[in-house]
Amino acid sequence: INFSILLAGSKEIRILNKKFRKKDKSTDVLSFPFYTTADIKKFKNENVYLGDIILNFYKIDKKNFKKDFNRLWVHGFLHLLGYKHYKNKDYYKMNRIEKLILKKIENN
Repeated sequence: INFSILLAGSKEIRILNKKFRKKDKSTDVLSFPFYTTADIKKFKNENVYLGDIILNFYKIDKKNFKKDFNRLWVHGFLHLLGYKHYKNKDYYKMNRIEKLILKKIENN
């Protein structure tokens, strides 16, 4: 699995958020998946480029940069895989998976 991560400022994130999501505000992370969730489920052990993740550099806590950077890219990665958090139950499910991934990262 491959994907890109780009660090951008609040102004650039706001422009992209307005252009692609019709939301005229800055945010912490944007994800641009190349595939639908159904497409992703078809891939087995293929080398696949999932899409792009853009992180707002100014939303990353500089005192805990590594931990916060990991938190944001993992969140964006789950969006590339098709996870969403429109409803509370979806948010809690996604949050639980994020915590599991982050725990694995921190233990390595």
